[in-house]
Amino acid sequence: MERFFLSLSCVFWAFPGGNPYPNNYSQMLKGLLTGSRIKVLKEATAGGTTDMLWNVNYYDNKGRVVHSYNQHYKGGSIAAAGYDEMLNTYSFTDEVESSTRLHHISGQTTTIASRYTYDHMGRRTETRQRTGPANAAEVLLSKLDYNEVGQLKSKAIGDCNLP
Repeated sequence: MERFFLSLSCVFWAFPGGNPYPNNYSQMLKGLLTGSRIKVLKEATAGGTTDMLWNVNYYDNKGRVVHSYNQHYKGGSIAAAGYDEMLNTYSFTDEVESSTRLHHISGQTTTIASRYTYDHMGRRTETRQRTGPANAAEVLLSKLDYNEVGQLKSKAIGDCNLP
Protein backbone atom coordinates (compact mmCIF):
# COMPACT_ATOMS: atom_id res chain seq x y z
CA MET A 1 0.00 0.00 0.00
CA GLU A 2 1.43 3.34 -1.01
CA ARG A 3 0.57 6.47 0.90
CA PHE A 4 1.93 9.87 0.04
CA PHE A 5 1.97 12.90 2.32
CA LEU A 6 2.88 16.32 1.10
CA SER A 7 3.31 19.34 3.33
CA LEU A 8 1.93 22.44 1.67
CA SER A 9 3.18 24.99 4.19
CA CYS A 10 5.91 26.25 1.85
CA VAL A 11 4.31 25.40 -1.47
CA PHE A 12 1.59 27.38 -3.20
CA TRP A 13 -0.59 25.14 -5.34
CA ALA A 14 -2.50 26.29 -8.37
CA PHE A 15 -5.92 24.70 -7.98
CA PRO A 16 -7.73 24.21 -11.29
CA GLY A 17 -10.16 27.13 -11.57
CA GLY A 18 -8.61 28.89 -8.56
CA ASN A 19 -8.48 27.95 -4.88
CA PRO A 20 -12.05 27.04 -3.80
CA TYR A 21 -11.09 27.09 -0.13
CA PRO A 22 -10.86 30.23 1.99
CA ASN A 23 -7.42 31.26 3.15
CA ASN A 24 -8.12 33.85 5.84
CA TYR A 25 -6.62 31.71 8.60
CA SER A 26 -3.26 31.78 10.37
CA GLN A 27 -0.05 32.10 8.39
CA MET A 28 2.03 30.74 11.33
CA LEU A 29 2.31 27.21 9.96
CA LYS A 30 5.84 26.08 10.71
CA GLY A 31 5.78 22.38 11.58
CA LEU A 32 2.05 21.98 10.92
CA LEU A 33 0.57 19.69 8.27
CA THR A 34 -1.39 21.97 5.97
CA GLY A 35 -2.29 19.44 3.33
CA SER A 36 -1.76 15.99 1.98
CA ARG A 37 -2.47 13.88 -1.05
CA ILE A 38 -3.42 10.25 -0.61
CA LYS A 39 -3.19 7.80 -3.46
CA VAL A 40 -6.35 5.80 -4.18
CA LEU A 41 -5.55 2.12 -4.50
CA LYS A 42 -7.04 0.95 -7.79
CA GLU A 43 -6.04 0.09 -11.32
CA ALA A 44 -4.19 2.85 -13.13
CA THR A 45 -5.94 4.47 -16.09
CA ALA A 46 -4.76 3.97 -19.66
CA GLY A 47 -2.35 6.91 -19.29
CA GLY A 48 -0.79 5.30 -16.22
CA THR A 49 -2.18 7.83 -13.73
CA THR A 50 -3.98 7.11 -10.48
CA ASP A 51 -6.36 9.23 -8.44
CA MET A 52 -5.15 11.29 -5.50
CA LEU A 53 -7.39 12.63 -2.71
CA TRP A 54 -6.64 16.09 -1.26
CA ASN A 55 -6.80 16.97 2.43
CA VAL A 56 -6.34 20.63 3.43
CA ASN A 57 -6.09 21.96 7.01
CA TYR A 58 -6.46 25.55 8.21
CA TYR A 59 -5.22 26.63 11.64
CA ASP A 60 -5.78 29.47 14.08
CA ASN A 61 -2.87 31.40 15.63
CA LYS A 62 -2.59 28.83 18.44
CA GLY A 63 -1.92 25.98 16.00
CA ARG A 64 -5.35 24.34 16.35
CA VAL A 65 -7.17 22.94 13.29
CA VAL A 66 -10.24 25.16 12.87
CA HIS A 67 -11.25 24.20 9.34
CA SER A 68 -10.39 21.26 7.13
CA TYR A 69 -11.43 19.94 3.75
CA ASN A 70 -11.12 16.26 2.83
CA GLN A 71 -12.01 14.86 -0.57
CA HIS A 72 -13.82 11.54 -0.52
CA TYR A 73 -14.14 8.79 -3.04
CA LYS A 74 -17.83 8.17 -3.66
CA GLY A 75 -19.07 6.24 -6.67
CA GLY A 76 -15.63 5.09 -7.78
CA SER A 77 -14.35 8.48 -8.89
CA ILE A 78 -13.22 11.82 -7.55
CA ALA A 79 -15.65 14.70 -7.96
CA ALA A 80 -15.01 18.37 -7.16
CA ALA A 81 -18.35 18.46 -5.30
CA GLY A 82 -17.51 15.40 -3.18
CA TYR A 83 -15.75 16.44 0.02
CA ASP A 84 -16.13 16.71 3.78
CA GLU A 85 -15.70 20.01 5.56
CA MET A 86 -14.88 20.11 9.29
CA LEU A 87 -15.24 23.20 11.47
CA ASN A 88 -13.98 23.19 15.07
CA THR A 89 -14.45 25.74 17.85
CA TYR A 90 -12.31 25.79 20.98
CA SER A 91 -12.70 27.05 24.52
CA PHE A 92 -10.29 29.40 26.27
CA THR A 93 -8.54 26.32 27.70
CA ASP A 94 -8.06 24.71 24.24
CA GLU A 95 -10.83 22.12 24.61
CA VAL A 96 -12.93 21.36 21.54
CA GLU A 97 -16.36 22.88 22.29
CA SER A 98 -18.00 21.92 19.03
CA SER A 99 -17.21 20.18 15.80
CA THR A 100 -19.36 20.42 12.69
CA ARG A 101 -18.95 18.09 9.73
CA LEU A 102 -20.51 19.07 6.42
CA HIS A 103 -20.66 16.10 4.04
CA HIS A 104 -20.95 17.47 0.49
CA ILE A 105 -21.88 15.21 -2.39
CA SER A 106 -23.54 16.00 -5.73
CA GLY A 107 -24.86 19.36 -4.57
CA GLN A 108 -26.38 17.98 -1.37
CA THR A 109 -25.04 18.66 2.12
CA THR A 110 -25.55 16.63 5.28
CA THR A 111 -24.65 18.34 8.57
CA ILE A 112 -23.40 16.46 11.62
CA ALA A 113 -22.83 18.79 14.58
CA SER A 114 -21.21 17.58 17.80
CA ARG A 115 -21.02 19.50 21.08
CA TYR A 116 -18.84 18.64 24.06
CA THR A 117 -19.08 19.50 27.77
CA TYR A 118 -16.14 19.35 30.20
CA ASP A 119 -15.80 19.45 33.97
CA HIS A 120 -13.54 21.81 35.97
CA MET A 121 -10.54 19.49 35.42
CA GLY A 122 -10.91 19.46 31.63
CA ARG A 123 -12.36 15.94 31.41
CA ARG A 124 -15.08 15.41 28.83
CA THR A 125 -18.39 14.73 30.60
CA GLU A 126 -20.95 14.86 27.77
CA THR A 127 -20.99 14.37 24.02
CA ARG A 128 -24.07 15.50 22.11
CA GLN A 129 -24.80 15.25 18.39
CA ARG A 130 -27.31 16.64 15.93
CA THR A 131 -27.69 15.32 12.37
CA GLY A 132 -29.52 17.29 9.71
CA PRO A 133 -30.90 20.84 9.86
CA ALA A 134 -30.10 23.33 12.64
CA ASN A 135 -33.48 22.73 14.28
CA ALA A 136 -33.03 18.92 14.45
CA ALA A 137 -33.15 17.31 17.88
CA GLU A 138 -29.83 16.95 19.67
CA VAL A 139 -29.03 13.45 20.97
CA LEU A 140 -26.90 12.71 24.03
CA LEU A 141 -24.30 10.18 22.84
CA SER A 142 -22.35 9.69 26.06
CA LYS A 143 -22.22 10.87 29.66
CA LEU A 144 -19.21 10.30 31.89
CA ASP A 145 -19.07 10.76 35.69
CA TYR A 146 -15.87 10.87 37.74
CA ASN A 147 -15.22 10.33 41.44
CA GLU A 148 -13.30 12.70 43.75
CA VAL A 149 -9.87 11.41 42.69
CA GLY A 150 -10.60 11.65 38.95
CA GLN A 151 -11.37 8.01 38.20
CA LEU A 152 -14.20 7.18 35.83
CA LYS A 153 -17.18 6.28 38.04
CA SER A 154 -19.88 5.66 35.44
CA LYS A 155 -20.27 5.72 31.69
CA ALA A 156 -23.58 5.89 29.86
CA ILE A 157 -23.86 5.48 26.11
CA GLY A 158 -26.87 6.98 24.34
CA ASP A 159 -30.11 8.45 25.69
CA CYS A 160 -31.69 5.07 26.39
CA ASN A 161 -29.50 3.98 29.33
CA LEU A 162 -29.11 7.27 31.18
CA PRO A 163 -30.48 7.51 34.75
